[in-house]
Amino acid sequence: MSSVLEAFKIHLGKISVFVVLFLLTSYGHSTTLFSDNFNGSSLDTSQWAVLFGNSCISASGGNLNLSGYYCYPSDADPEHKSIESTQTFSQGVSGITASARINIGGDYQSFGFNRQSTLASMAIYFDSYDNSLGANANTIRAFIYTANPTGTLLFNESIPVSWGAYHDFTINWLPSEIEFLIDGNLYKSFAYTTGNISLPVNIVNDRVPLMLVDSINITTYSNSVPEPNTIWLILAALPSFLFAMFRIRHLRLSVIIGQR
Repeated sequence: MSSVLEAFKIHLGKISVFVVLFLLTSYGHSTTLFSDNFNGSSLDTSQWAVLFGNSCISASGGNLNLSGYYCYPSDADPEHKSIESTQTFSQGVSGITASARINIGGDYQSFGFNRQSTLASMAIYFDSYDNSLGANANTIRAFIYTANPTGTLLFNESIPVSWGAYHDFTINWLPSEIEFLIDGNLYKSFAYTTGNISLPVNIVNDRVPLMLVDSINITTYSNSVPEPNTIWLILAALPSFLFAMFRIRHLRLSVIIGQR
């Protein structure tokens, strides 16, 4: 929180009244709901459930590694290397933010809010493949389904992003809007009210190229845009020969009173 102060004097007959304007600029505060930096030697199964491709999913060197077809046939399924958080999340009163640092290796790699274990609920996610348009290198798509994959496709937009490099993918799931950001830049948004639903976070790699995930964090939504709050403070009437100056800096108030 920062603050700016303006002061001026009003003459009321023989009495001078000092009026002080405090402009308090506040920033939102977020609370961490879920976090994994994949620093262990294996996937933390208290936080994640493996849906498909257990032998193709590992954690090492501070990364989650999702391999593709190279694991088959040792894996029971040649596709769908997929994990889902054991914890579920809802937008709440002010919204939540899901952010992941990911190195996209190729098409059919996705991250977001999606209950792939049932394929029958709302889905809000990034995916490097579009079933109708096919693969488009160095792009990713922002998807919103009423129920994935059989429900209504509400939103499908392409965003340019380089494959083979780490990027920060962020979804702000707000009460009346959903935002898609990459590397801190807002690219797409969609006005929509999802209602009272709860979803896990899902990560999928359905192809050969390796997908690397450095970290995932889920927090309550915090608006980084300053929100000024103005407070008028009328000081007690002071004799006209007194001079008062107030300064607030870093939540500390200093008062100087002198004579002029």
